[in-house]
Amino acid sequence: MRQRIVGASAPLRRVCVLSLHTSPLEQPGVGDAGGMNVYIEQTAVRMAQRGVAVEIFTTVPAWFFADSLTVPFVHHAVRDYAVRLVMATRQPAEWKLPELAGQIALGASPRGTLGLLAAGRALAVLRGRRFLVPQDVYDVAPEVLRHRVMLTYDAIAAETTADDIVAKVLATLPAPRVAPSQDALGSSDNSAFADTAQTNDTANDTVNLFDEPAAG
Repeated sequence: MRQRIVGASAPLRRVCVLSLHTSPLEQPGVGDAGGMNVYIEQTAVRMAQRGVAVEIFTTVPAWFFADSLTVPFVHHAVRDYAVRLVMATRQPAEWKLPELAGQIALGASPRGTLGLLAAGRALAVLRGRRFLVPQDVYDVAPEVLRHRVMLTYDAIAAETTADDIVAKVLATLPAPRVAPSQDALGSSDNSAFADTAQTNDTANDTVNLFDEPAAG
């Protein structure tokens, strides 16, 4: 959102104000307006009275996207994949990565799983999908996990990086194979996805997210 406040006289300068306080131009006590919003507005008015053109850029309220943005559906097999990636950094020997046991001092916390799913969902939206696939989790894993993995002194001495650890985990742990047959971009109801999703206990089984063939 953008608003320009210009003084009565010819402006001598132009100032851009970036506000992170929701809606500073709302009427006080209405909507997202608050005390800090009033301060920003009044500061802009005073500057405009001194001949300074002020442009205020604000954040977009969440309701602006309420009708157009749907939280991508996450099948339990994809969620389990995110959990396994995190657990492999905490207990590598139990996940067929014994060589990493002496290189990881502290693995990612459970918040790492939440980070993988949140970042994966955002990537799925950018890619035009209403559901999360293992590839989304795979692609965001380095950025989400690298700062959550603490290396041992031996690993640091060997010039091993957190990216090396994450890459090894990604290369070793198999992802569930997802075979979507339709991307229901026009539908905001994801409840049917869980009913049509099918998977077995093993990580290599195919997960069918939709039951109708894709167009084309």
